[in-house]
Formats: sequence, C-alpha cells, structure tokens
Amino acid sequence: SRCGSSPTTPSCRRIAPDDPARRCQRDIERRVTDLRKVELFSGLQPAELRTIGARMVPAPFALGSIIFEQGDTAHWLYLLATGEVDALVDIPGQPRRHFRTILAGSTFGERGVMTGELRRQTMVARTDVLCYRLDQATVEEVIRSRPELAESMADILWRRDVEIHEFVARFAEAG
Repeated sequence: SRCGSSPTTPSCRRIAPDDPARRCQRDIERRVTDLRKVELFSGLQPAELRTIGARMVPAPFALGSIIFEQGDTAHWLYLLATGEVDALVDIPGQPRRHFRTILAGSTFGERGVMTGELRRQTMVARTDVLCYRLDQATVEEVIRSRPELAESMADILWRRDVEIHEFVARFAEAG
C-alpha cells in the first residue's frame, strides 16, 4: 500500500470528496483566500488567517436585503467577499441618502464592534453578496495578538469619521 499499512488504516483511507471534514477545510481555505484580499488582514501569518477563517460565519444576502439598519446594536464586523453593498445615512429632516458603495475585499461595521456604538449607517445589498461575519470577541482577540491591527483599524475609523461628518454636514447646511 501507498503508506506502508493496510488500506483500512485511517491515514491511508481515501476521503470521499463530500466528506464533511474535507468540505469544512475547503471552506476555511476559501475564507483565508478572501481574508488575504482585505488590506486589514493581509499581513497576518497563515496560521492566524486559518484561525480567523475558521471563526468567520458566512452571511449571504440577496439584492436589496438590509444587512443592518442605522441605530442597530453592533454584533459583527463584516468582510465583503463578493458583490457590492450600499451605505445609506439617515439625516434628520432629510430623505435617506446614499453615502458610499462598498466593494468586495472591504470590511464594514468596524466602529460598532470596536467601540460599542450603535450602527451609524444602513447597509443594503446592492447586488447579491457574500459576507463573512466576525464576532466582537474574535476581533478583540486578533487585535490583542496583533497591536498593529488596532492602529490600522483606528486609521480606518478616523478616515470614515471624517468622510461621514463631511457628508452629513453638506446636507445639514443645505437643509
């Protein structure tokens, strides 16, 4: 036999293509591939990426689905693997406004997970999308193990703060 023991020895048995363990491993590797495309996670080691990939929860949304509403409690950070998501903002005395479109390979929902703040935007699937969700405990664990990610995350939050404040101010002045 191929590895020096009988074909019934676990290390030598052929694994069926639809074996649940193998399917799970393929899913994790697919998630790791998606994580590598995200700037925030691109510098992590393969073992770190696999750990995060194993904790990611697939969250598909159909075109037009609301992923979360402005004012909701934040439980997840989202990684957009495929598709596009629109960020909409409710401004008092104004109709809901389109703030930006998020493309595959991006994250959203960081602020609420990092700070505990309520969601500041409504996120709507512009196309059919596949997101992965990371819970707050996983995000906190990753940041504790990699402090440089906290700096990157703080930079992202700062830039988005500036963008949304400028956006809201534009409409508040017009109204």
